[in-house]
Amino acid sequence: MATLPHPTPPPNAQPAAPTSDFQSSVLTALRLMYRELRQINAALTRLAESAPPPQPRPAPNLRRFLPDYVNFDWSQIGAEVTASDEDGPTMVRWEGQVYTRRTNPKFGAQIWFSRATGKDDAGEVTYERLITFDELPTVERLPSAVRKALG
Repeated sequence: MATLPHPTPPPNAQPAAPTSDFQSSVLTALRLMYRELRQINAALTRLAESAPPPQPRPAPNLRRFLPDYVNFDWSQIGAEVTASDEDGPTMVRWEGQVYTRRTNPKFGAQIWFSRATGKDDAGEVTYERLITFDELPTVERLPSAVRKALG
């Protein structure tokens, strides 16, 4: 049985007008999709409202040498300086949390940036450190046995 070729419409021909049944079917399908999308949106909104807020990740407690403090590039750890004085940054923001510059003579020549995170079971305030700038360590000579073994 021979098949007849389908006639090719001329390039400037207008597409056939859709039938009213076709238009009605498309509109019905669009209305259903719209209603379902609204239901999905409402469910996602309820889910987002009932979810607990995300907890910030703990500060990394980085360590650098004290001389690095003067010219430290805060952007390399993803932080930005929000306040300064004549000695340098006093407050920095990291992942939405603000860390304050602190020092204490009993810890020697150290500068660190920390923030309170709450209280422990004993009612003591707990802190986390973002970064500590500490003195350069003193390096001891290698023992003669070690130097000899190195050659």
